[in-house]
Amino acid sequence: MSFFKHFAAAAAGATGLMAGLAWAAPVIIESNDANALADALIGSGVTRVGEASLTVADSAQAGTFIYGAGDIGLKDGVVLSSGDVNGIVGTNSGDLFYSNDFSSSYGGGGDADLMDIVGTKTYDAAVLEFDFEFDNGAGGDLFFSFVFASEEYLEFVDTAFNDVFGFFVDDVNVALVDDDPISVNTINPGDNADYFVNNPASSPVVDLVVDGLTTAIVISVTDLAPGLHSMKFAIADTADGLLDSAIFIGGGSFSSTAPTLVPVPAAFPLMLAGLAGLRIVSRSRKYVGKYAGKQG
Repeated sequence: MSFFKHFAAAAAGATGLMAGLAWAAPVIIESNDANALADALIGSGVTRVGEASLTVADSAQAGTFIYGAGDIGLKDGVVLSSGDVNGIVGTNSGDLFYSNDFSSSYGGGGDADLMDIVGTKTYDAAVLEFDFEFDNGAGGDLFFSFVFASEEYLEFVDTAFNDVFGFFVDDVNVALVDDDPISVNTINPGDNADYFVNNPASSPVVDLVVDGLTTAIVISVTDLAPGLHSMKFAIADTADGLLDSAIFIGGGSFSSTAPTLVPVPAAFPLMLAGLAGLRIVSRSRKYVGKYAGKQG
């Protein structure tokens, strides 16, 4: 049996940087090399087994990123999107359907697991999958970090356009806040607001075109059994293919030890209504994984 937890670092270590530090735009490198993307995530204590797979409607939906000073709490890693990952970098205009809004519609299919989460048809899914095992041969705890960003904010909160992602370990979604899957409708100014960062055009917090994003969040999956396990990262548009969303996953954070989040510039946590330090919300439930005990 295994136990699942997640926790979020809303403003971890923010006092370590000077106020007024300039925002640094991320560098996106488009890539469809599934093995390279998976390996960019792998950290200590775990090993990828076999070939990774990437499913996208368009080659522009996946890549790696380097984020300078780590303004979002992550310095580098993998980005998956329901749109063009190259289009997420820039200054937020705040206006719908302008050329620099984050919106591409490829007419691609959705993902069945994500449709099960939101109960609505999904589109333009980007899915990275691979198997892994613990280096010690005895099982253990698994960690990884991410930031979710979306152009659906704030105009389409609490509507059917509830862009969603899921992180599935042995077919179970572990990306949850208070038992709710993480999506536009579950993290926003009115719901789980401690995890939400507004990125208004009037005073952008980060150099991304999206209207909103989450704080850096660390997922932990504890007490996994020995043997082979499966991992699936998936994101998609919901209800239509417009106004895209993206997941930034921390490089090397997929490991058996908790990753260290990058301290964000002082002005960033000031947007978070006075939050400071490490905010933890946890959940657990008993679970027997599909791959538990299976030997690689």
